[in-house]
Formats: sequence, structure tokens, C-alpha cells
Amino acid sequence: MHDPTTGKVDSGIWTFAGLIFAASLIGFSGMFHILIGVSALLSSGYFDVNNDYAYRISTTLWGALQIGLGCVCIAAAISILSGKTWAIVFGIAMAAISAVGSFLSIPYHPIWSTLIIALDVLIIWTLAVHGPKAAA
Repeated sequence: MHDPTTGKVDSGIWTFAGLIFAASLIGFSGMFHILIGVSALLSSGYFDVNNDYAYRISTTLWGALQIGLGCVCIAAAISILSGKTWAIVFGIAMAAISAVGSFLSIPYHPIWSTLIIALDVLIIWTLAVHGPKAAA
């Protein structure tokens, strides 16, 4: 809150806002992973590419992995709101795993994957900056 006598803003509000922001972003990232996973499961030709890449994975397995990753990201978003140290570490780890999963999706949809990676980097930064203050 704003203190009219000193003109300063309480850092607790910014910390809480940072955690809400990070939880919202990782929740959205989780929902995006679930949508990608459902798309892969419902449409077998969704991930077809013409180039040869170093890794190949079945569409069904990739869809199931994306749905699982999305569900765990949503669980991380809910846990971040507790402000506990383990929840912040869990959120950072899930954002990093989400970024790796999106990196593996770059051959299939490069722009979307790059946006999710940027979102995950923002989540990691927000939790790293505001997380320790919330856990204190």
C-alpha cells in the first residue's frame, strides 16, 4: 500500500502481485500445453513436418506428455499462491521443463513455441525476483 507520510509503496504488495502474475502465467502456459496435447491426440496429422529432425516421437505419446505437463504446470500455479519456498522452486522447475518441452516443439510450430519459451523465461524471472521475498 502507499504510505502518504513517506511517499513509498509497501514492497509486500509488489511481492504478492508478482506471485499472482507468475501463477497466472504458468497457469496459462499449462493450459496452452493441454491444448497442444489435445490437438495432437485428436488430429494425428497435426504434427506432420516435411523435414528430417534428430528426434521423432509418436503423436499419441507427444499429446499425452503435453497434457501431463500442462496439468502439472496448473498444479504449480495453484501451489505458487501459497508463497512457500517449495512452491516457488516447483514453479521455477516447471517453467524450465515447460521451456524444454516447447523447445522440442519448435520444428512443428516455431512461432508458438518461441512465445511459450519467452513466457516461461518471464515466469522464472518473476519467481526468482519476488519468490524469496514471499517466502521470508
